[in-house]
Amino acid sequence: MIGTPWEIYRSEPEKFLRCILDEWNPKDYFQFSTDAVLFVMDETEEKIHNFLDEETILDYFKLTKTEVWVCVNENQETFLRVVTELVGIVPMQLIEHYDSVQVESVEITGEYGEKSNTAKITETKIIDANTLQTVRYDGVVKLWQKKPPQPQPSFKKWAKRQIRKIVPGKNSGK
Repeated sequence: MIGTPWEIYRSEPEKFLRCILDEWNPKDYFQFSTDAVLFVMDETEEKIHNFLDEETILDYFKLTKTEVWVCVNENQETFLRVVTELVGIVPMQLIEHYDSVQVESVEITGEYGEKSNTAKITETKIIDANTLQTVRYDGVVKLWQKKPPQPQPSFKKWAKRQIRKIVPGKNSGK
């Protein structure tokens, strides 16, 4: 089973949750990692399950993305929006997951060139910043992304343009 079950339900269809990407805190996000339980059929066809922690999950998946967004609603309550992307490194046949998880089939090549399928897992979850409980949030989430800085013209080019505006007859500024 992949993903984190929600503990609190918030239905706010008319309100906005405004989020900004956290770029200033340390990037140790294992406390927000995706939960995973591995089910294996033993020789008697009985399911055996093992909870994968932050070390053992790397035996089955490669962590390709972790984003933490700081979000605030109209009541000034703070939440975290955590996006985690994992790509399987071993063949997988069946993925059971919670509703916060999207699963895509991905082809991988084995050690001897054999092709098989694995999974790309993307979990997007909302966490109450005060209690750290997972929230099922039914409402509008707006992501604020910083725009890349625009190149500023050099002072010399700016000054030449200003002089051309003031002094008639000046050509290209040679």
